[in-house]
Amino acid sequence: MENRKMQTEYGFPCCEAKPVWLPDGSQPNRYVQFLQKFTWDGDGALSLQLSCDSRARVCLNGERIGFAFYDGTDDTSWYETFDLSAAAVRGENTLEIEVWYQGVSSNCYTAGRAYVIFAVMRGEGACAVASGAQTLCRADTAYRAGKVPTNQTGMVWYYDQTAEPQRYAPAAELTTDGRRYAPRPIARQVLSGRKRAAVCAHGYLLPGDREPFESAFLSARGKNVQLDAGADRYEIWDCGEESSGLLEIEVSSAAGCRVELGWGEHLDDLRVRSHIGSRMFQTAVTFGAGTHCFRHDFQRIGMRCLEVHLHPLNGGTAQCLSDLKFCLYAGVRPLDYPVTERGEFYCSDRLHMQIYRTAVHTLRLCMHEHYEDCPWREQALYAMDSLNQAVCGYYCFGEYAFAAASLRMLARGMQADGFLELHTPGKEVVTIPYFTFMWVLGVRDYLRYSGDRELVRALWPSIRLAAQCRLRECRDGLLPVPVETKYWSFYEWNDLLSGEPIYRSELLAPRIDAPYQMFFLLFLDAAAELAEELGERGDAAMLHSGCAEARRACHAMFWDAESGSYRTFAHETDGAFHAEDGAQSELVQALAVLSGTAGQAERERLLPVLAAGKNDWVPCTLSMIRFKYEALLTRQEDYFDWVFADIARIWGRMLYAGATSFWETEDGADAFDQAGSLCHGWSAMPVYFYYAYGLGVRPVKPGFARTADAARRMDGCYGSVPTPEGMIHVEKKAK
Repeated sequence: MENRKMQTEYGFPCCEAKPVWLPDGSQPNRYVQFLQKFTWDGDGALSLQLSCDSRARVCLNGERIGFAFYDGTDDTSWYETFDLSAAAVRGENTLEIEVWYQGVSSNCYTAGRAYVIFAVMRGEGACAVASGAQTLCRADTAYRAGKVPTNQTGMVWYYDQTAEPQRYAPAAELTTDGRRYAPRPIARQVLSGRKRAAVCAHGYLLPGDREPFESAFLSARGKNVQLDAGADRYEIWDCGEESSGLLEIEVSSAAGCRVELGWGEHLDDLRVRSHIGSRMFQTAVTFGAGTHCFRHDFQRIGMRCLEVHLHPLNGGTAQCLSDLKFCLYAGVRPLDYPVTERGEFYCSDRLHMQIYRTAVHTLRLCMHEHYEDCPWREQALYAMDSLNQAVCGYYCFGEYAFAAASLRMLARGMQADGFLELHTPGKEVVTIPYFTFMWVLGVRDYLRYSGDRELVRALWPSIRLAAQCRLRECRDGLLPVPVETKYWSFYEWNDLLSGEPIYRSELLAPRIDAPYQMFFLLFLDAAAELAEELGERGDAAMLHSGCAEARRACHAMFWDAESGSYRTFAHETDGAFHAEDGAQSELVQALAVLSGTAGQAERERLLPVLAAGKNDWVPCTLSMIRFKYEALLTRQEDYFDWVFADIARIWGRMLYAGATSFWETEDGADAFDQAGSLCHGWSAMPVYFYYAYGLGVRPVKPGFARTADAARRMDGCYGSVPTPEGMIHVEKKAK
């Protein structure tokens, strides 16, 4: 083919390539194999450019090359580049690409049309072969679609290694849809070797006809089931700690077997809690006779334990059961974003060091295609969650490209009303308004740590839109809560601030919320700082002016002199807003300090009560405790030791309970009707405090051009902080 570097109208790097799929169209949760032969003379490099919806595995001449895991957004798909040189041979080569089309939207994916587009490139740009009408394809009959549980867990699948394959037939060449393509914006995830796993419990289930997992995981719950001649065997495999990666099992059987698997973070009555409400973390794999190893390359899972049920294919005799006693391996192959731990933190307190190491592990487990809330339940990018995660990553990894990609992706979810989608790239019918404010705080953090003004400039139109929309809505400096049903007035996971039900059928009554108003103030301050750094003086003046008015109005509306604290809600009566009596929260008091709503006299009353621990205020949860600690650390001389003692108390309790990663809430597995995540990115927050305050290194100007004065440092601590200009070393204090 002719060597051309021009792009097609839909933007794929190789103009020869066309998107293709099965002729019978897009069906969700489908696995499709593509076959393409080409010749190579052995000279120069050989590479593959590939994009698809949703995930792909690449093999050349029977050798597994890698997989594509980054889907993109509504109008842009990412393409991967794979080096084929090592597996290619002189002469004819066979390229096999298997694509899983998810096809059902989730918290981290928006359904598009099924397609794959690829090109094999020689040397500096000559096309050896590209996808098109000559590409062969077939449905992979070994995979069968299962239930669609929730938008959190993705799709259920089953695999039968003994299934009869279909014949290959020509693929259908698809028309273009205006989609743009861009190179993968972050590094490719790295697959590690097998992680040691061991059987920690075992037993037997009574035989019986059943659909997979309808009763298998529950039939013997809480009972001592006796072995009989026809029973099936189960085992629980423990990886020893929270892991995230690709499911892999190896089984040896003389007669063939069916393996049912459930994975999860929780053990319940010596069973893996793999079916929680409508959430399913289960599959089944069937093998023929012999020894077989299976790895599911298309979906990453988060877990600690696997429950493995072994069923002989020939009726379940006692002899077959004995034959099945060898499950050679069950676990996950870790799949990680490749970051190096460049930051160093050491202290003499063993508990704080264990908290630090576990928090870094938690953060790593929540870094893949983007910052994600948790590896087990959702794998979604939220502006609020990633605000906490990114500052931890700046310190321990000195990594800015990953955070930048997450901020850009969030910006793609900006809507005409100046609010972000609830999560990106997934879509939801509701959004949480203040998450947009959190995103702008995250952009401000990114600038301070990285010094990268170019990203801020690219995002500025979205930031300006968000600010203009909110300032237009203000009434004498007060920002009403959006009343439409698509807005969820959530702030944190407690009874006071979790908001109305996510899905509502009625408009809210007109209302001002103190946390919404105070987050708005933090947002205006951050946006003004960004405007000044970009030289947008008119925008900066507008933002400063709006912030000053909103701050005065906030204090006047919510301060209760009698109780010495800020109230939470104000409702409209007779055309005016009036603050309500009722429960008050630690979050609101902390935000009042950080947003400047509280003056000196008010701070003197608030901070001792905030640190008392026995106040009547609704306590901060793990997602928001950053704001409580930072409010107290405005007076380091008084509350420095208290903050680190509280970190030791809360995170230490998780460690004492056996945690290998930090939980979503202090309730652990019992939260959210037993769906509480035991690995949640926002709970890596101690990393930030160890570096920013323990070592005392915090940037206040872009790229650490100026740092905050360290009023205190932790006793016996030392370490290093990565910056764009090199390492900042903090020496251990002399005794």
